[in-house]
Parts: sequence; structure tokens; C-alpha cells
Amino acid sequence: MKEIEIARLHLRYAHTRIHRPERVSSLASSIERFGQIIPVIALRQGVDSFVLIDGYLRVKAMMRCLRDTVVAEIQHPDPDRAQPRSEGGQQNASLRDL
Repeated sequence: MKEIEIARLHLRYAHTRIHRPERVSSLASSIERFGQIIPVIALRQGVDSFVLIDGYLRVKAMMRCLRDTVVAEIQHPDPDRAQPRSEGGQQNASLRDL
């Protein structure tokens, strides 16, 4: 786990989250009282930037508490699981021919 600056997080999937201000307020109160208990999960992207995967509500609450950093569990991309786009596209093209 690592403490990272919120500014270094790319909130790429924020548009998929439901915004509930009362939950942000409640969590912000808890963070003010007890601190951040559960780390967010982020995927390393480049040298010093990260894509937030899980913890959007925690990040909003931390920002409401005027915190600049968040504790994160950093995941590293697995190059063995990556599949080139062109290869996937060729597989789909061959399936359409069936």
C-alpha cells in the first residue's frame, strides 16, 4: 500500500458511478473521525499516475475533508493478460464468417 496524491489519480470511470451526496457526507464525517480505514484500488499507469478502479466514494469524501492524499493498493498491469487489439479484431471477424 502506498499514499498517493489524489491529483495523480485519473477518475476514468467516474461517469459510471451514482452520485449520492448524503453518502459522501457520511463517509467524510467518518474519515474526519477515524481516518481512512480501507485503501482505494488503483492501477499504475506510467511512472507516477494511476487509474482509480475502486474507491470513488472514498476519494470524494477525502477531497471534501480537504485531504490531498489517499492510501491506495496499487495494482500493476499484467502484460501476459493483455491482448493486442488487432488480434482480437481478427478473431471477431472470423466469428462473423461462421
